[in-house]
Amino acid sequence: MRLLEGHLGRCFDCEVLGSLAITASEDGTAKVWEVSGKCVRTLEGHADEVLRVAWAPPAIAEVAGAPLAATGGADGTARLWRHASELRRFACSDQVYGLAWLSEWLATASDRVRLWDVSKTEVVAEWAYDGTVFDLAVCAEAFPTLVACATSDGTLRVCDYRAPDVSATVAPPGRPTAVAWHPRGDRLAASGLGAAWVYDARTWRIEDTKEDHAEDARVYGCAWLAGSLVSWAADGTLALSEGRLIDLGFPIFHACAAPDQELLAVGGADAAGCVFVPLRNE
Repeated sequence: MRLLEGHLGRCFDCEVLGSLAITASEDGTAKVWEVSGKCVRTLEGHADEVLRVAWAPPAIAEVAGAPLAATGGADGTARLWRHASELRRFACSDQVYGLAWLSEWLATASDRVRLWDVSKTEVVAEWAYDGTVFDLAVCAEAFPTLVACATSDGTLRVCDYRAPDVSATVAPPGRPTAVAWHPRGDRLAASGLGAAWVYDARTWRIEDTKEDHAEDARVYGCAWLAGSLVSWAADGTLALSEGRLIDLGFPIFHACAAPDQELLAVGGADAAGCVFVPLRNE
């Protein structure tokens, strides 16, 4: 396993784009790394913990002439960066718990969902549910207008951003903290206490339950990798396909796919944990 060393606190989020990775930390910074492990820049400016990161889509980066990254913080702002320079700042009314790109718009999740026109720093759409929005996911490939949310009232909400008042509502067996669309858009996964659940997006019935982690462990997130659901939890375990379980020894807050059949996992207890995990069985 290959470590990324440099943050001074736990890491909450990560994302890989080609040969670059970005991480978000409670030390108030985001860092950009080469996947080899070298830190190439530090994004400083948030007044509190950085909770979320998201690379901009290639079309936006092409116009900018460089990769662009968005960050969301506990200071109630989201920010757009080019290299180490802050380009835009978006004022949200609460901590930014979720970030996602919906084509050229940036979606933020806090006390409500907001879609931002990043070229003008303007809200183009917004809506709220009965509680804080912990996470959101966009079905970019199959149904790019659909937004799924995990909310603090214990439900999953799915809507078309063009008509957010009309939404599908489902209540998983445990309060959900994260959501993830299958690339085909026919399934939606959610994770919560002790488990991850897979919903059929046509009937909104549970078709599969993954209970790979400790029964009382908070499953912080899940993602689809090569058609299989991967999940990670507070007990320090990564649950991969075919029942494979990897114990990293620290709470895992997020994980994402990386080049060369690896997974980047981030978390930590008293300090940061950022590690590239090989997915091949050696």
